[in-house]
Amino acid sequence: MELKRNQKNNYHNNHYNNNDNNPSHDKRLLDTSHAADFLGVNISTMIGWRKEKKGPAFLLLGGKGKGNRKYLYPMYKLEEFKRDNPQLCINRFDKDKYYTLDDLSTRNANSRPGKFGKVNRSTMLKSLTSEPQWANVKKLEGSRHYFEKESLRRCLLEKGIDDDKISHYLSVKEAALELDVSVGQLHAWRRDGTGPTYINFGTVYLYPLELLKQYTVEHEPIKGGFGEHGCARELKVSIDTLRQWRKEGKGPRWCEIDGEIYYTEDEVKRFKNRQK
Repeated sequence: MELKRNQKNNYHNNHYNNNDNNPSHDKRLLDTSHAADFLGVNISTMIGWRKEKKGPAFLLLGGKGKGNRKYLYPMYKLEEFKRDNPQLCINRFDKDKYYTLDDLSTRNANSRPGKFGKVNRSTMLKSLTSEPQWANVKKLEGSRHYFEKESLRRCLLEKGIDDDKISHYLSVKEAALELDVSVGQLHAWRRDGTGPTYINFGTVYLYPLELLKQYTVEHEPIKGGFGEHGCARELKVSIDTLRQWRKEGKGPRWCEIDGEIYYTEDEVKRFKNRQK
């Protein structure tokens, strides 16, 4: 994409001081990080533009050594570039309406998690830009990818997730620990179209924490009793162990209501006492 420029990139301090006497120009100087933020692009994009002799004009301070160099961008040159290249920049007001990849995902295992936990950037980008389930998420693509917050929220609502009420999203392993079930059980529920609500980005599955808690409550409705999860926690065994006991006619007595397994509190207590 050809960039419009009003002046050659690599001009120096004297050029700037001698030729920029227009009192209407905002002569504040921004470093690369703040200039990138103003334009709505990342730092690597700014560096790439300098190498390709594109982008807004800048001042180069320091010597030839890499560590001694400092790049500064006059504010009025940034404003001119932003005006002449609107397809590459998102203004500050618009940026509040969009997520970046860094907001949604993580760069590597040591980076801070994004909105959707430890989903890596490449998986997130591929999923949001190619999978039909996210087709309605409005995207702005140029030097940097942006994803509209409101359209993503609507997509999540269609999946039964009110994102405004979700504190964070759990991985499959974290969800299995929260529910005290195996990872394999979660897989079986997804395959059968049952179990708690989840979303996926490619092959990465995530579970909203608040909906996991709601699922646990809804599946333990008997007063003075336990569902499978509650009984497993009470007896300090796995769900798989309970199911094996039922097959073998062992464990506490149980009943089935609307396809769900329940244990009365008295039966669980009696079973615990027998095991002592």
